[in-house]
Amino acid sequence: VIALGLAFCFNSLMEKKFAIVTGASRGLGACMSEWLLEQGFLVIGCSRTESNIVHKNYVDIPCDIRSEQD
Repeated sequence: VIALGLAFCFNSLMEKKFAIVTGASRGLGACMSEWLLEQGFLVIGCSRTESNIVHKNYVDIPCDIRSEQD
């Protein structure tokens, strides 16, 4: 599912704006992701925990930016 979402995002770059948001599962990151989606962006959300955002233009990628393994 993630691979299909990423393929969709990158194939659509010429047509739409996209954003990568870290900490997208809650707080400011979640608010920013939702606002960007409302503005028509394709959003790739990265966070340690799964996001509750459900949107056709949102891809959730679990990762910890503090970890070299992720």
